[in-house]
Amino acid sequence: MEGTEDTALAPAIRQQLARIVESSMFAQSERMSRFLRFIVEHAIEGNQAYLKEYVIGSEVYDRRPPYHPSQDSIVRTEARRLRGKLKEYYEVEGRNDPVYICLRPGSYAPDFNHKQGLTRAQSAANAGDTFLSAKISPIAIAILPFRDISGSPLSSIYARGIPDELAYTLMRTKGCRVMSPSSMEHFCAREQDVATAMSKVGAQIAFEGSVRDDGNRVRVTARIVDAAGFQLWAARFDADTDAQTLFTIEEQIASALSAGFDALFGEPQRPSAG
Repeated sequence: MEGTEDTALAPAIRQQLARIVESSMFAQSERMSRFLRFIVEHAIEGNQAYLKEYVIGSEVYDRRPPYHPSQDSIVRTEARRLRGKLKEYYEVEGRNDPVYICLRPGSYAPDFNHKQGLTRAQSAANAGDTFLSAKISPIAIAILPFRDISGSPLSSIYARGIPDELAYTLMRTKGCRVMSPSSMEHFCAREQDVATAMSKVGAQIAFEGSVRDDGNRVRVTARIVDAAGFQLWAARFDADTDAQTLFTIEEQIASALSAGFDALFGEPQRPSAG
């Protein structure tokens, strides 16, 4: 992110930073706000390599030699608190804010997402905005295995089939890098939360969902989440399995999920048929 202070996004990030630290959730937490200011300003200036546990402990929490991060967990503890506080802020006061600032597990360098910038991916790239281009092109997408809530043979088939059909649909979208459900199943089994699994594979967004059935009816609930676990888009689909074939239903739901992705990130370029 070197040189991002010269891009159009840097002022918006600083405005968002001010909005957060002045909010009711952060106003009474001076040290937490200091932590957030420190990592955001260094990230904007391209100094992510400087954002190490020892540096933060010394500069933000006034730890002095002999200071050993392995023995003093103040930075790790406060990073978890900050991560949770940011998520809470965006779920309440900041739900309509134009810029998302988040802290991924295992990192002290914040991530920034600008709603308008993401929606206008192509125009940002044409304008030479290297920061936004790096964030959005290509977009790394993780497709998580869908949960089978009913545990029936029918819901199990759809829980396996819909993610595979979605992967096929998105793979035909230029500018996307898709991680298959089978690959993500391995990571999800080892990690406790989606954000950590996404961080391990470098995914920027993920599709996740669930399937349940009731007689001849199938209900699919799906969502798109970002690397911090924030929900960006969600939808619910009902289908009559007697009226349509299995393949038709899977294709229609995958197409609708892909349309949700298009709505978030702008109409992508798709290869022509054949």
